[in-house]
Amino acid sequence: MSKNDSSNSKKTLFLDIGNSSIKVAYWENGEWQKTKDSFKSVTYLISWLNNHIDLINNLIVASVRKDHFKLLQSQVTDLDIQSITIDNIDPEVLDYDTPKTLGIDRFLVCLGAYQRNKGNVVVVDAGSACTIDMMDENRIYRGGVIMPGLQSILNIFKQTAPELPDIEVEFPGRWPGKSTSESLQWGQVAFFIDGIE
Repeated sequence: MSKNDSSNSKKTLFLDIGNSSIKVAYWENGEWQKTKDSFKSVTYLISWLNNHIDLINNLIVASVRKDHFKLLQSQVTDLDIQSITIDNIDPEVLDYDTPKTLGIDRFLVCLGAYQRNKGNVVVVDAGSACTIDMMDENRIYRGGVIMPGLQSILNIFKQTAPELPDIEVEFPGRWPGKSTSESLQWGQVAFFIDGIE
């Protein structure tokens, strides 16, 4: 979506505000279109939205960051902003003991996968955290796993053991590791992959 967009109709933008990035898309010609890869900060997103305000009809936002959503609401005042939260989801489709704590992103990613496949889905979403969630063939969200994302795993030793080297993010070629880097790859990269499996 650019200022030179040939379409004269204003767009409804769908925002996914995560912990480390913000994704923006709109529906056009039967397909999802991304505005760009992602925004790394809410302030940059707000600036971008205000610069493209004449192309936008409204915003529909799913956010795991309440602070970012509040800032967006306070700084983008010329648009109707609708929030999708777990409170908007029918409790009958949540097989989850603590639905108030369920991140809307986890439910929506399963719902999107279900809409494409119309059956049981298991979705891996590897971001700041890595979530693995399941929705069954009846569109019931069944729960899942939250574990540290790969970058979080890679960063832990920078804080606790700063003398250890940085590693290439690849599965080690042999067992056991024959160098500190290979040993770290087993302990970090292989650990992450095994956690998903």
